[in-house]
Amino acid sequence: MQAGDATELEEIMRNAPCGYHSLDENGLILNINKTELEWLALPREEVVGKRFLADIVFAEDRPAMLKAFESLLKGEGAGNLEIRLKRSDGSPFPVLFTACAFSGGRLSMYSTDISELKEAKTGLQRMTEDEEKYRAVIAAIPDGIVLLDNSGFITSCNPAATSILGASCLIGRKFSDIDGQFFREDGSLIPEQELPPMVTIFTGNPCRQMVMGTRKPDDGMTWISISSEFLSFPESLAPSAIMVRLSDITERKKQSEALQQSYRAMKALSFRLEHAREAERTSIAREIHDELGSTLTSVKFDLSWAVEKSGEKARFEEIFRGLEAAIRSVKKICTDLRPSILDDLGLLAALEWQLDQFGRKTGIRCRLTKPESEPSLPMDVATGIFRIFQETLTNVARHAEATRVRVVFWQNESEIMLTVADNGKGIDPRNLAGSKSLGILGMSERAQALGGKLSVDAAQPNGTTVSLSIPHERRSSERPSDASIP
Repeated sequence: MQAGDATELEEIMRNAPCGYHSLDENGLILNINKTELEWLALPREEVVGKRFLADIVFAEDRPAMLKAFESLLKGEGAGNLEIRLKRSDGSPFPVLFTACAFSGGRLSMYSTDISELKEAKTGLQRMTEDEEKYRAVIAAIPDGIVLLDNSGFITSCNPAATSILGASCLIGRKFSDIDGQFFREDGSLIPEQELPPMVTIFTGNPCRQMVMGTRKPDDGMTWISISSEFLSFPESLAPSAIMVRLSDITERKKQSEALQQSYRAMKALSFRLEHAREAERTSIAREIHDELGSTLTSVKFDLSWAVEKSGEKARFEEIFRGLEAAIRSVKKICTDLRPSILDDLGLLAALEWQLDQFGRKTGIRCRLTKPESEPSLPMDVATGIFRIFQETLTNVARHAEATRVRVVFWQNESEIMLTVADNGKGIDPRNLAGSKSLGILGMSERAQALGGKLSVDAAQPNGTTVSLSIPHERRSSERPSDASIP
């Protein structure tokens, strides 16, 4: 190419969108266009005739650039060269260089801006690295992770999912295609059409949380907790996929069942102990009343006869007072152990007697509302109601600071109900939430042993209400049996 042609080319490239410069055989920049000056962020007068090729190339890329320059001077091809220009602030600017040799040793070079392409490559590399990290994290999670498309087919899963479901490969399959049977918590078989994902999962009803069991071939039941959520992407308003999380809760379920069995056994044992304690109280009360009570009474009569014979009654006044006190103590002990009125006259009479004794002792005004006829109750149920009533009155005396107590006992076709309400300062809700009151806890346990329910509530504007309800059909059938105790 002639010198005139080179000059014409430089005129064409002056305002071209690509970068352009020409060099002498020493690499001195003889000409440069506007585009490349903007890339370098340098004025023309600081570049043309003053800077060499190595001055505008990033330090790490200079060896490759100089090697290509020498090859071009020898008339050899150098091809395309991806390097970074050095901007005035020292930052790199990536370009793709192409060079052409001209006559007279004048070398013209033009370049293309590849900064966006480099950013795209860097972003793709980061995405690839992030995806690898994501896959590594998902693979390490002990819970199974399964991704489904909007048709319910599995598109991705981690090793834990294949292990939990007992399948060697899940991708491309549906849950209904997986070998094995699936069961509800009650043990009933789940039909294939109801297996997660549910048929309505992409119509607004995702499987948020459920527990199911799967029985693999030659293996026991595996219990799985399943939760799921929609995955939507910004460019799509409709759900694009669904992520299902599978947690193997077999051991946890076994431990929970063992704990429940232990709890039932403890309740059964507690009921047996309470029943045995009540029987022992009754036996002791009768022994004291029959033996010690009759002995003291006999001593009193004999002593009275002896005093009458001696004619010196005044000398024995102190002895008589001590003897009367001992007899009263025996009666009180017997009553505390087992009120005979409960066995002789029934529950309603015992409640009325206990409330009267409570009012006399505390000075609190008391009122009892009760039916005219005695309810037909097993003796252990009547005893349990009476003991809960006693504990309630004890709590009122100790904590309520009340002036009035109202007791209502009634029954209908379905249940019997006992309500004790006072006008005291009210119970602290924190004591209820944290079960800090052993008295209330004991009352609740006793009510449950009878197949009933106890509630303790703060009344408005003040006071506390204790309510005991025992359904007729449960008051006998729900009581723990000895078979509950291992």
